[in-house]
Amino acid sequence: IVAREIHYVCSLGVALQSAGDAQSARQLYERALAIDPRVFGPAHPNVARDLANLSESLRALGDYPAAKAAGERALQIFKAALGLTHPVVGTVLNNLGHIFQMQGDLAAAKEAFDRALIILQRRYGQDHLNVALVLGNLGAVMLMQGKLMAARVSLDQALRVAEAHLGSYHPTVSVMLNN
Repeated sequence: IVAREIHYVCSLGVALQSAGDAQSARQLYERALAIDPRVFGPAHPNVARDLANLSESLRALGDYPAAKAAGERALQIFKAALGLTHPVVGTVLNNLGHIFQMQGDLAAAKEAFDRALIILQRRYGQDHLNVALVLGNLGAVMLMQGKLMAARVSLDQALRVAEAHLGSYHPTVSVMLNN
């Protein structure tokens, strides 16, 4: 019963986060983190999920140091529990890349996006939407680094795949066009 209740808490947190209420989501993820390590142990994927979710809410709230710490802990647990090439590891690396980017550490952001891209391309192939999103993030960082030609290649590929999946008038496609 506890696991199911925590699942609902996390699902509600994701819904609140999506609706723009990162503070309420943060509180729910912190509740889950108060329970899951005691129930499953500190190195269980459920704990990593809670940490990854908390990291995203902290990032949305602008608390980048805490977001980075939670994301890095989640990454360590997921790597140990699921392996270095699991797509969840790629997703967490992508999320960490955003945090590094917001902190101005473009080299670390690029490295995180590069690693995420390798993992997700191996799992899903070149034409998957998750791959396109990482390519877009990578392209944006390379643009900020002044690597214009490499950014263009990455962003063009991201745009092609995103348009195929989402259509020409989706907000994600608009962001990629803007980049």
